[in-house]
Amino acid sequence: GIWLYGQAVKTPPSHGGYSGSNPDRVTTPIKGRSVYLPFVISGKITDKKEVSKMVKHIILWKLKDMPDAQKAEQLKKIKNGLEGLDGKIPGMIDIKVNIEKLATSTADAMLDSTFESAEALKGYSTNPEHVAVAETFIRPYIEIRSCIDYEI
Repeated sequence: GIWLYGQAVKTPPSHGGYSGSNPDRVTTPIKGRSVYLPFVISGKITDKKEVSKMVKHIILWKLKDMPDAQKAEQLKKIKNGLEGLDGKIPGMIDIKVNIEKLATSTADAMLDSTFESAEALKGYSTNPEHVAVAETFIRPYIEIRSCIDYEI
């Protein structure tokens, strides 16, 4: 079946659980697969191994003033360049660039990416493939960049 985000799941006896046991894990759907997340009971993680939290990395860009046709073309290059990194960066779970916006928007593009950990995000920031995309398609054309990173 399909597990809802954050849904608690009982481990069946056939997989080491007890009949009628309390939920002991939570699933999170990511790119069509469920990722095991230890369940926290009274502030303690039920697994003994240390678990790092996933990280969201969100960026909003406003491009420099340029003709509309040039701006549209540059936005496509940004989108294709960054989304082309999918599957190439260790620890990157997902990456999407939104360039379709409403007239009420104050930004031209948004990067929405997910990483396995803060360490994976740090690795992404210095990854040569990411740096090449940023130096070629993004930095020379950006007037304003706003970023927020947070654990999920």
